[in-house]
Parts: sequence; C-alpha cells; structure tokens
Amino acid sequence: MAGSVTDPRTGVGSALRRARELRALTLDQAARDTRLRVEQLDALEREEFDVLPGEVYVRASLRTYANYLGMDADEVAGACAR
Repeated sequence: MAGSVTDPRTGVGSALRRARELRALTLDQAARDTRLRVEQLDALEREEFDVLPGEVYVRASLRTYANYLGMDADEVAGACAR
C-alpha cells in the first residue's frame, strides 16, 4: 500500500513528519507532549538514528513518537530495523 511505513517508497522518517504535519503540530509541541527533545524528534524524522544513543533508545523513541502521532508503533519501530 502506498504511503505505508513499510512501503519502500516512504521512509519511516517521512511518515513521521507527514503524520506530524497533518496534525498541524510543530516539533516543539511534539517534544513537549512526548518529553523527547526537539533534536531527537528531528533526528527520527531525518532517519539519522546514529546520532541517538543506541538501537534500544531509537526503537523506544520511535514507539513513543508513533503512538503520539496515532501511528502503529510496532510497524514504525520495526521499519527502522530493515
């Protein structure tokens, strides 16, 4: 399905950004609500996972952010492992 997080044409970061923008949320708002730093959310949206402190942290952050955005947290966290 086009637009799915697992769709090779749509990266997990793009899907997160699109979901945030569709809800008219800024990174600052998302950071406040999720208690993740703006820099961390930005790294997730840019798929720069290597700047975050490890795979377990990345998966937990992806789950938190995906849940906040109303996305399937398992699908989002699983997509970064591929």
